[in-house]
Amino acid sequence: MSLYGIPPIVITKTNQLIKNDVINISSNAATPLANYSMYIMNEKLLKNADIVFYSLDPWIYNEKYYKHRPYERLLWKLDQYFFMKEYLDIPDSYFSPLTKIFKNIFSNNTKCKISEHRLNNSGFIGRPAHPERLKVTPKNGFGHFIYEDLNLFGPSTIQLKYIKKLKDRVEANGGVFVFVLTPRHDYAIDVYRSHPEYEKLFLEQFNKIVGETVLIGSRDMRKYKLTSNQFFDNGHLSVRGAIIYTKKEFSNIQRIHNLKPEKLKPLLQY
Repeated sequence: MSLYGIPPIVITKTNQLIKNDVINISSNAATPLANYSMYIMNEKLLKNADIVFYSLDPWIYNEKYYKHRPYERLLWKLDQYFFMKEYLDIPDSYFSPLTKIFKNIFSNNTKCKISEHRLNNSGFIGRPAHPERLKVTPKNGFGHFIYEDLNLFGPSTIQLKYIKKLKDRVEANGGVFVFVLTPRHDYAIDVYRSHPEYEKLFLEQFNKIVGETVLIGSRDMRKYKLTSNQFFDNGHLSVRGAIIYTKKEFSNIQRIHNLKPEKLKPLLQY
């Protein structure tokens, strides 16, 4: 699911389900590799899930996104690392993530396990509205080049392969895997729309590696009659925005369950 965009209680009430029939087990800034690891670690708990909703976001599948994932920075080639180091405050050592990895191995780290508290509270984390955060340029203008320089960075085939692995695992357990688009503010859409070459490459690789999929939702805030006051920032809904979106998009779980997989289209067509 989307950690900030889909409140399970709304789906539960709208579809006349009972508590904990729907839970949000999303993690902030998690990649497909991280989500696959989480699913495997909690498979005994999750394998009977009827539907698994997974947020579809081309930015998270971008090789530059590893800046948010200390361990996965090891997947960068050296030229990618030095490019990112020039723009971002990241560790001096290319191999510094190894220290954290070994610490986690030897301390029997269990961060991927879903806590009892998370289950009892359905897992949703809401955010307040912050219209002043809209159209804010990140440090060094990073928001303006997240999809740029396809000669150096592009969609991560590693992450797409882990989406495929996760999807296959859910389906092998008898579940339905559904991708979800959550609304973005127009400012974020403008950045994405200005890089058609990235989307073209992303669609080609996604359809080749992941294959036909079921997808619901839309990036278009107008489809849900959302205003700037219902966003936390350009890419995340506020609590009120999340409720409005979820009520409309998840009003009929059975209909979603019966949707047929198809080839992924350009995202702004949904």
